[in-house]
Amino acid sequence: MDEEFIDIPISDVEITFKIFTSEGKQLYSSGIQYSRPLPLKLYGIWALRQGIPVGVLNLADEASLPPFSECFQILIATDERAMWGRRCPHCSGYWRTGSPGLVQTTVCCYCGRHSEAHECLSDAQRVYVEACCALFRDALDQKRDGQLKIRARQLLEGIKMEAMDGPPPEFFVEKAKQTKFSCGSCGNHNDILGRYGYCSTCGTRPLHV
Repeated sequence: MDEEFIDIPISDVEITFKIFTSEGKQLYSSGIQYSRPLPLKLYGIWALRQGIPVGVLNLADEASLPPFSECFQILIATDERAMWGRRCPHCSGYWRTGSPGLVQTTVCCYCGRHSEAHECLSDAQRVYVEACCALFRDALDQKRDGQLKIRARQLLEGIKMEAMDGPPPEFFVEKAKQTKFSCGSCGNHNDILGRYGYCSTCGTRPLHV
C-alpha cells in the first residue's frame, strides 16, 4: 500500500492519573494503558505545569529527577505505525522516526543539526503535552485523592481553541512522508520528505535511499 503523505492516526492510549496522600503530602502518578492489537512504543518527557517540555524522562531509572521542580511526567506514544513524528526546532522540517533520540541527541534529517528529544516534538505531540498538563493541573486543584482515566482522542477533542488565522492543528494524526529508509549504520527507521536525508538517530547520511 502506498503511504506517501497520508494521515497516520496517533495511538489512542488511555491516560491515567492517580492522586494519593502519604504522610500528609499530596502525591500523584501518571501512566498509560493500551489494549489494541497494534504495535506501541513509549518515551517520557518532563514538562512544566504550563505544558512546556523541559527534559527527557529516564524510564529505566525510578529515581530520575526532573530538571525543575513542579514538573509533570508525560508519556508520549508512537502513532499506529510505531513511529514518532518529529519537528526540527532549527529548520522546522518534519519527519517520522522509529527512535526519538534518547541515548544521543536527535539529528534533524534535513539540516543535520542536533537537538534534545523533548525539543523535537511534532505539532500534534505539543498539543497533547499541553492537554495532559491542563488535565493534571485541574485534577490536583480539586485537593482530593482519586484516579482518572481518559483516552487521548477524547482528551484532545475537549480542547477549546482560541481564535486563530489559519486552520486548526491536526491533533489526531502524524503525516507519512515520501521516502522511508532504514539506516545502514544503526538500523533506525526514518520517514522523510525527499530522497536524501540524515538518520535522526546516528546522523549518518546514506548515499541514496
